[in-house]
Parts: sequence; C-alpha cells; structure tokens
Amino acid sequence: MESILDLMKNSRFLKEVKRVKGYEQYMNATYFDDGLSGVLNQLVYAIDFRSMTYIYLSKNVKEVFGLEYDYIIENGPMSIYRHTPEEDTALLDRHILKAITQTAYAEKDNEPENLRFAYNFRLKTDTGQLKCLLNRFSILIYGEKGIPFVVVGTMTDVSHLYDKRELFCEGTRFHGDGTSSIILHKVFPLQNGKAKPNLTKKEIEVLKLVMDGYISKEIAEKTNRSIETIHTHRKNILKKMKCNNITEAVLMAKEANWF
Repeated sequence: MESILDLMKNSRFLKEVKRVKGYEQYMNATYFDDGLSGVLNQLVYAIDFRSMTYIYLSKNVKEVFGLEYDYIIENGPMSIYRHTPEEDTALLDRHILKAITQTAYAEKDNEPENLRFAYNFRLKTDTGQLKCLLNRFSILIYGEKGIPFVVVGTMTDVSHLYDKRELFCEGTRFHGDGTSSIILHKVFPLQNGKAKPNLTKKEIEVLKLVMDGYISKEIAEKTNRSIETIHTHRKNILKKMKCNNITEAVLMAKEANWF
C-alpha cells in the first residue's frame, strides 16, 4: 500500500466513494464554537484534505499545540507533521494511519457515521517542549481505500495523563442501543530518548542475531559463548533499552532502523 500521508496529500485526485449522513453541517465554519473549545481545553478542527485546508480551526492552537495559529492556517493541516519526531511520523504513516484507513474501508458500508477513531502522537512546540496529543475524529467523506477526505475532531494535550513511551490507534463503533465495540486497537512502542542505546559490541551482535531469528542456544553456538553469557547479554540489552522483553527490543530496533 502507498504511503498514507502521501495519499492524503494527493487526496484531491482520488474519487469520493462514501459520504456520512448529515456531513453538510460540518462543512460550515459557523457550526463550530471557539468559546466551547476554550472551556474544554480541546482544539476543535474540521479538515478538507481535498483542498488541504481547514474548514474550521479553533483559536486555542497555541495552548494545545504550542504553535502559532496563523502558522498552522497558512501552512495547512499537514504542517503539524513537520513538528513530530521522525519516529512518530514513521509509525503514523506505516502503521497507525494505515490501520485506520484499512478499518474505515472495511466498515464503510456499515453506517460509517457511527465510527470514531483515535490515535496519539508527540509534537514539539515552538519552545522545544515535547507534548503528547490525543487526536479523536470522525471521517465524514471517504475516498478510495478508506482514505479520509473530510474529517472532524478534537485534539487534546494529554502529556500530564499519558506518559507511556508508545503510540496507539483505536477504532470504535457505536450502536443504536447506546453500547459500543472496539473494532481496532494497536499499540506501537517508541524508542527510548537516544538514537541508539549504549550497547556493547557483543550485546549489539546478540541483538542482531535475535532480530535474525536465532534463539539463545543457537547464538551461543554461533558466537562460541556459553548460554549463560548469552542470557546475561540479553538481560543487559533489556535493561539498557528499558524494554520488558526481547520482542519489544527487536521491534524498537527495527522501527528506529538502528542496524
């Protein structure tokens, strides 16, 4: 599948395939209320990716994003990705937005107006602070393959509530009886602070072999070391990378393209 971010940038060239009932009210900026967004400390937005413009953007951009309102308006909805860490952008493009569009496409014929999506990402402010934002939204007009053409939602600074080193995405379907069901939930760990952990050459060798699919016994034979030594290397790798298990360490190394 092509890059989701690229498809969204070029969505004006794709064909509309689905519109949510009552979407018209969200296409009018006067529908939204800045006063309400200010009280809730949430940034309210409506985006038309066909023209790469905001239908509406609440004025509290500085409070939520830590970026200037005029800058965001002038540079368009994709401008926030210039301020996300490269790792976040890669996860959003290759995994999170792809999972959301695939789920939206699979569910598009089953009352799409009852679908809600969410994901988190990090954003660097004008002062260099790194915030964690929660983006919750509905897709009003779908393009080919579930690509969102028009979306409406809120973004909230959840840095003080959510400090896990991971990004997640979630999809929820709301039912007529007031219940809901989760139709998408995926979590992706983030690398720890440094570009690479301070692993020794031997630890790096062990991690690479684990990434290649070798188990500890095979690594011991391959490197002419004892199985106890390999176990020690693995424990040190987890401690230095601050991971709970070797699978998480391997995923972190792959996502960050360390080797």
